[in-house]
Amino acid sequence: MSGKNYEETLIIGDVREFLHWLQDNEALFTESLHASQPERQAWLKSIRQTPYYDRPDNRGSDEVPIHPARVVTELRQAAPRDTVLVVDSGAHSYHVPHYWTAYAPNEFLILTNTGPMGYGVSVAIGAKLAQSEQPCVVIAGDGSLLMHGMEIKTAVRYNIPLIVVVINNSALGNIYLRATETGKEWPENAIEASKIPTLDCVSFARSLGADGILVEHPDQLATAFTKAFIEIDAHAKPFIVDVRCCRDCRVPNDAYSAAEGAASSLTLAR
Repeated sequence: MSGKNYEETLIIGDVREFLHWLQDNEALFTESLHASQPERQAWLKSIRQTPYYDRPDNRGSDEVPIHPARVVTELRQAAPRDTVLVVDSGAHSYHVPHYWTAYAPNEFLILTNTGPMGYGVSVAIGAKLAQSEQPCVVIAGDGSLLMHGMEIKTAVRYNIPLIVVVINNSALGNIYLRATETGKEWPENAIEASKIPTLDCVSFARSLGADGILVEHPDQLATAFTKAFIEIDAHAKPFIVDVRCCRDCRVPNDAYSAAEGAASSLTLAR
């Protein structure tokens, strides 16, 4: 994909010796770093000035099935400030960064470049073990949970308290949205093939020894999230919040897509 391929420099040797070499030869590379610092600072400033795709109508949406932005907004309000959030891959991963605020390093974990579906629960287990004093939540789609949701059993076995929020839209969201938005460029059966039977995440969690709650209306979100944090504190095991969400909500990636298209055009022109 454009912007995700980098030239590689292969260095063969002992890592410890190489780090010592970097320390002893700092002048060889610090000059170039200092020279490019103004450019990097300007880039950071431009990022900070770029407005988020933050729409109040999405944050407070009362639509049913539920808008993912409303889910993330309610979760942020219910979650303690130092909550570690893991975001699995899927259409929901576009919504989460715009409606969630992290207040410290290592509290927002997402694999944006590789985008592997289903890693969320496993990474959350590791994050909770690494930062055991902080609450840990993973947001995953129903498609991701169908791939590696069995890792909930691992969390149950080792008494790892996680909250798993499932954006349950009965679809492989990214594929579904692309198929519905691009029309004739996709095979006729692409839309139907991207839909999946509605997963009963609460029953699935209970079958693995965890617990959960079903949310079908926006006004149930606050109570469900409050209950989830109480449950993981009381029982030290995973708790699933199964949120029935809208699969037709557009993801807020127009600016990204436009920038990626411009970069691709520039590359082709060269």
